Amino acid sequence: MSLPERSLLYVSHKTIDPGAEEVIQDIVSAASVKNAALGVTGALVATRAHFAQILEGPADAVHDLMDSICRDARHTNVIVLREWAIIGRSFADFSLAYSGPSSYVAKHVVGVSHAVGDDLTIKVDRVIALIAGLAVPADVDA
Repeated sequence: MSLPERSLLYVSHKTIDPGAEEVIQDIVSAASVKNAALGVTGALVATRAHFAQILEGPADAVHDLMDSICRDARHTNVIVLREWAIIGRSFADFSLAYSGPSSYVAKHVVGVSHAVGDDLTIKVDRVIALIAGLAVPADVDA
């Protein structure tokens, strides 16, 4: 019997220029190829100051990818907010869904960064739902 797949949500502070959408598009392009090779799917949201991303796939691949993400100089203060076992994938059709920059999600990402206890659970659930709602294929114009 195989182990269940994993999903996780992390947030981080961007170190790249807030208006550097071309850098983010480069990240999305490279990550889409890498994720597909690893069997990982997910979705990325960028705000002016943060990244928030959900990854899903085989546990080893997700953890290896997170190790790589944590070493990436284009962001800092990478915090895994939740990791959980999954039966089915929410982003099965996307090696990496990206909807473009989102100012709406910004207040929720900042809010989750400072939450604790039950408030943290509620805010993490909200960020996961927002990311899922914004997910579009990386090669589709939003």
